Amino acid sequence: MRHGAAFVAFVAALGVLPGGVRAADGEAAFRHRAPIAIEQPGAFMRLPLPASAYAMSRQAGLADLRVVDARGERVPFALLGARAPRSRSEELARPVHVYPLPALRAGEKEPASPLEVQVVGDRITVRRLERRGGAAGVATAGDAARRSPGWLFDLGERRVDGTPEGPPALLRLAWSGPAEFIAGYQLELSDDLKQWRRAGGGQVLALQPAAGQPTGTLAQRDVPLPRHGDRGARFVRLRWLEPQQAPVVIAAQQVRFARTAVELDAPTVLAVP
Repeated sequence: MRHGAAFVAFVAALGVLPGGVRAADGEAAFRHRAPIAIEQPGAFMRLPLPASAYAMSRQAGLADLRVVDARGERVPFALLGARAPRSRSEELARPVHVYPLPALRAGEKEPASPLEVQVVGDRITVRRLERRGGAAGVATAGDAARRSPGWLFDLGERRVDGTPEGPPALLRLAWSGPAEFIAGYQLELSDDLKQWRRAGGGQVLALQPAAGQPTGTLAQRDVPLPRHGDRGARFVRLRWLEPQQAPVVIAAQQVRFARTAVELDAPTVLAVP
């Protein structure tokens, strides 16, 4: 577009004036005119279309739109439509209840559950069980955590407020010491703490940089959770392959990923008399 005054104009319907006379390049050929303000010259310029253009156009897709300069000569132009919405992934994290699994007693192959589930109608009640250790009495939470062969995570009940919510994609762990470790685990899922199904395995780790390298711990804290049909299980049991090398878990979060559409060019509502 040339530097100087320019106009947005609309030719008569189908480019023909009343009476069958073809539209000329002069002022009489246009049904409506609106000035364009060019603040800075350039080879190409991007200008907003006046709101009046949408009110005065009579053809779909603004097919009767023209751009002319101050001398009435047509100027090449292109209409840029609204950009398509962009998809964005949002991370949603929520804390979960964490319980150390009791240490295996002689002859036990499966760790006892530290929880008891009671179902009455549609209501589920979860109660923590106290496990006594014979003459030693009740073990402290710290001792139980250090001797635990694994951990039980209660993800909680599904939301009932109508908000759509898929199963969590992973558990994100927080632990206390040691400074360095690589610990493999096996996962199991359950809805009632009675029937368990295997859910694969993996490892978490914490590694310190070598001498002379930039500071910072390399840590893998995420435990991916498989989907079970179209829902997830409420309880997750993590069992260490080598408990003596594993960290003490002090907290965990369940993480979901939600995809939302972001409008890059939001529509504008025009009030046309």
